[in-house]
Amino acid sequence: MLIKKMLRDIKVNKIPFIAIFLMMFMANFIFSGITSEYHGLQSKFNRYIEETQLADGWVYGSLFEEDKIEEFKNDPSIQTAEGRILVPTTVSNHQKQSIDLYVKEEDTLSKFKVIEGVSYQKDIDGIWLDAQFAAANSYQLHDTITLEYQGIKLEKEIVGLGYHPEYIYSVDDGQMVPDHQNNGFALMSKAYFPYPMAYNQLLILGEGDLKTAVQDHFSQAIMLMQKDHPAYLMVSEEINQHKEIGILFVCAFLFIAALVTMTTLHRLLSSQRMQIGVLKSLGFNKRQLFIHYITHSTFVCFIGALSGFFLGYLALPPLLLNFMNEMYTIPDLKAQLLPYAWLLPLGCTLLCGVISFLICRKYLRGNAAKIINGNTNEKKYRPLPFSTLWQHLSFSSQWNGRDIFRNKLRSIMSILGVIGCVALLYGAFGLYTSMNHLTSWNMDTVQTYETKVTGDFSDEAYTQKIKGLMDGETIMESGVEIRQDQQSRSVTFTALESQHYLHLMKNEKEEIELMEGLAVSKNIADDLNLQIGDSLQWKLNGSDQWLTSTITAIIRTPLNQGITIKKEELKRLGIVYQPTSIIGHALDESLLESEFTTSIQNKEDLQAGLDTMMQASIMMCTVFVIAAVLLGSVILYNLGTLSYNERYYEMATLKVLGFSDSRIRRLMIQQNLWLSVIGIVLGLPVGYQFILVLLSTVQATIDMTVYIPISIYLFSILGTLLLSWAINRLLSRKVYHIDMVAALKANE
Repeated sequence: MLIKKMLRDIKVNKIPFIAIFLMMFMANFIFSGITSEYHGLQSKFNRYIEETQLADGWVYGSLFEEDKIEEFKNDPSIQTAEGRILVPTTVSNHQKQSIDLYVKEEDTLSKFKVIEGVSYQKDIDGIWLDAQFAAANSYQLHDTITLEYQGIKLEKEIVGLGYHPEYIYSVDDGQMVPDHQNNGFALMSKAYFPYPMAYNQLLILGEGDLKTAVQDHFSQAIMLMQKDHPAYLMVSEEINQHKEIGILFVCAFLFIAALVTMTTLHRLLSSQRMQIGVLKSLGFNKRQLFIHYITHSTFVCFIGALSGFFLGYLALPPLLLNFMNEMYTIPDLKAQLLPYAWLLPLGCTLLCGVISFLICRKYLRGNAAKIINGNTNEKKYRPLPFSTLWQHLSFSSQWNGRDIFRNKLRSIMSILGVIGCVALLYGAFGLYTSMNHLTSWNMDTVQTYETKVTGDFSDEAYTQKIKGLMDGETIMESGVEIRQDQQSRSVTFTALESQHYLHLMKNEKEEIELMEGLAVSKNIADDLNLQIGDSLQWKLNGSDQWLTSTITAIIRTPLNQGITIKKEELKRLGIVYQPTSIIGHALDESLLESEFTTSIQNKEDLQAGLDTMMQASIMMCTVFVIAAVLLGSVILYNLGTLSYNERYYEMATLKVLGFSDSRIRRLMIQQNLWLSVIGIVLGLPVGYQFILVLLSTVQATIDMTVYIPISIYLFSILGTLLLSWAINRLLSRKVYHIDMVAALKANE
């Protein structure tokens, strides 16, 4: 009988129980979806780097001799070391397509993972090619590919296709999304490489102070630790970002669900005092009634949490992993639930049970007579604050003000619902405009060149020829190690011939003309607590000469974080300016000579990568907007219904006194609009902080500013007001159905 009564109660009070269901559903939907996505990413990533034995460190230099490597292996910190040759090549007749060719004897560290063909063997004459590059360019197993390096052609049969752990995330300078159409890697045996070359890279596996061990044996070499490698760093930052977003959303929805549960149970038990008294008088004991009323919310919570948990696991990860597959190359990437993740639905159910138990204690204490006689709509008079002020307001303002102050919990919950709605709308639109601004700012203000040609420009005549064709200028790009207060970091280094195509920006609009000293990107300056006028120690990769320069500018650069210097300043420091790229207008690629060119990057290629990032941000913004509308609708409708039921007696009295239905409707709408305005005022700062939290999880290589035009404020405010007004209009129609006789005779 009590089970039937419970189902009937839920049906009669379906709106608030639907609200509880949806909040629990969304909390578990987002939790299981995001956690299974990032846990699957983390699990597959860890398994992949373990399977391929990703190196603990990489040592870069110009010459690693066999005897020095064998001596290095005897260091107690080193378990093993493996030399290899990196040859930057291009595909013959396709100079825009660059291939990093690795020539080695053994493949024990950072191993090539074969998905088609034969595994790497040093006695096989052939080439093992990047599977994604092959797929993008229609290469098949046993096809022949011709690579070029400084005018020398190397023609090999493709004997294997696969992946490489160092290319989990791989982009050229200035790019954000991998371009598998034009960039890839390949592997071949040193025994069949026709040109004698010394190792220029060393892969190491070990423990302890690896940097010291490297410096002791190769003083001029540069070392990169695993945690700083883009393939490892980017995935780790991505996982942390998704963790923070998941926790933020889950906590918000669970908090709202707890508040909705409280108000729903208060309303249900208050309206059923007579039934509770009758049940007690018929012999139902306190324990049975506790179980009965606690079951109402826990049953709905359990169904909502369980369905959200399973549907979130099935529906959300495919959307997120589709973007992950565009950004990262990890084999067999799929969702995987966190261990003990199933405890969340049970925990949500337990939370609802505890809240219900605490509320039931208030309504179930006492005997049947006391409970029945305690049912009254009379409320103890409480003077309103600022009583003098209220006397000068209209009747409707006094009536609504009194109701707000005497029903604080309901009013606070309405404000919180509006805060959540406007914060999510503001965050969604603000994130979109910030991402869009990043793209336009980078393409139209910071990097204004159309084409970037990278290669060997030691030949002055050829360099001047290409500069003339492109109306361009040279730049020198490299890696550099900086040191400040016992902290060291490897960052990018750029030397500029001028600032005609690469602009140094103090902010989005103000450009800095660098004359002397160093310009440091803001992300690096913030991390190392650097200020203008500070001295900074730095040295170029491959050099053991530490230089000290004064920081004369801190710049905002969207994509490349590091230090920038002018060509004249570099010469004053005694460093030879060796151009690595030419930037300028587009040119006929057939005029380039292959022996001097390693890659060509057009503005359209970079724009395509940024567009991919925009698609991901649009998907996230869509989720935020849906969550905002759902949250606002559920909370406002639920609390509006609760407000209507609590004021039913008062509105019936007003109708008896001669108030028209339209005037009573205006009373209801006025109060809810007041609360909506308060929620909007408080929600805009919350939305701004929400955007800051989201942007704080963006990769450290990206400097994204918050860009929110006035239209975003208007969209967020008007969207929330429109949603509130529409729901209130819908609820206020109930005024027409007030039964004055039934309402005023209820106490009898």
